[in-house]
Amino acid sequence: MAVEVSQEFDAMKKLSDEISSDIEKNVFNKDKLLGIIGDNIAKLENLNKTIDFQLPVAEEKEKEKSKEIKDKIQAIYSQAKEKIESVKDNKDEMFKIFVDNLVEVKFFKKEVELYQKSNSIAITLNSYYIYCYSIFDSFINELLRYIFIENNDYLKSDEKSISHSKILSIGNHDKIITYIINKDIEDIQRKSYIKQFLLFEKMFELPLRKFENWSKFVENSQRRNIIVHCNGIVSEQYISVCKENNVDVEDNILGQQLKVDKNYLMETIELLTEIIFKLGQTLWRKIFPEQMKEADIYLANYIYNLLQNKNYKLSLTIGDFGVKLPKYFNDLTKRPILVNYAIALRETNEVKELNSLLDRFDWSSTIDDFKVAYSVLKEDYNSAYRLLRKIGKVGEFISESAYLAWPLFIPLREKPEFQTLFEEVYGKSIEAALKDGFEKSIDENIDITA
Repeated sequence: MAVEVSQEFDAMKKLSDEISSDIEKNVFNKDKLLGIIGDNIAKLENLNKTIDFQLPVAEEKEKEKSKEIKDKIQAIYSQAKEKIESVKDNKDEMFKIFVDNLVEVKFFKKEVELYQKSNSIAITLNSYYIYCYSIFDSFINELLRYIFIENNDYLKSDEKSISHSKILSIGNHDKIITYIINKDIEDIQRKSYIKQFLLFEKMFELPLRKFENWSKFVENSQRRNIIVHCNGIVSEQYISVCKENNVDVEDNILGQQLKVDKNYLMETIELLTEIIFKLGQTLWRKIFPEQMKEADIYLANYIYNLLQNKNYKLSLTIGDFGVKLPKYFNDLTKRPILVNYAIALRETNEVKELNSLLDRFDWSSTIDDFKVAYSVLKEDYNSAYRLLRKIGKVGEFISESAYLAWPLFIPLREKPEFQTLFEEVYGKSIEAALKDGFEKSIDENIDITA
């Protein structure tokens, strides 16, 4: 039995390393659902970084332009005043100066009006916001294409038909299948996002709208529609669709202009990241149950990466989703999901929820690595130290890199007992290990051919 568990772990560890490598490099195989989910989430993450870099630049340019306009207004006024003072006894000259400045002011007024209408910050924010949905549309397209190619049963419907003449014009079987797939995806993506989800629920026999942020997604996607088509002016359709989906809508909002500020844009990125991940995972597990191990490992690794990046809000959302799943490959793939979610609860001081989560599961029969996690999360540090000594240099999950990087050990790294334990096990200090790791990462990233 022990040999079987060890072999199972070795295979899982190899797969986990491959998935972790893909996540770190943002290089994904589009022939797999892992790649489709990961690639589109990476696009949203990169957009987030781009906004953090470019928006301050745009804001600075806006300030410079605003100052330039104010300075020009002041210059026109000062010059006119000075000229008038110099000829105040000559009414004809005063009138001429007034007319000349009036013409200059009119031309400048047009420039100011164009500047005010342009509002480069708003244009930038709206452009990024619309691009978020371009990424989401791309994800839906790739997701459906993968599912339809791998499982043609989802194309078999009484509502779908193709004419005999069309079949003859297309030719071979593969091209006919490709034609049907393309047509189905086009038909689906012409529908509203709400209707797409309703269709997916029927097609895949899953309740896909039963998540906390569904109403938020409805409002967000409806705002996208009015920004694209109505310059953000609230329509009757926006109000009715929002109310039908339990979105709180302000009174007298009809005809008002809704805008996208930086906070709303960041919320959109996080919301669509959540939906891409959850929808991708849900369909992955339902349609391809033979890939459950891969799905479990990717889920655990994704929460781990969120913890590493201190994105605790999203790690809580994804973690809560992860621990409520109906099926897992086995306990070895389930526990890391549970543990990483528990870490997110600890880091956000959700102590009651943390203890409730830990107490729902039996930890006595798990491997020592998970017992360490339980002890640390329960703040039973002496038990954790004892188990770590027992595990030694390499356990099933715990290794030197786990001591240094796993967020589980955040409360322990500054403690003398933990530092002493690390030296006992690895024969060097944590500081020396971090230095070695830093130098190694530099060496690995140096391009000697440059």
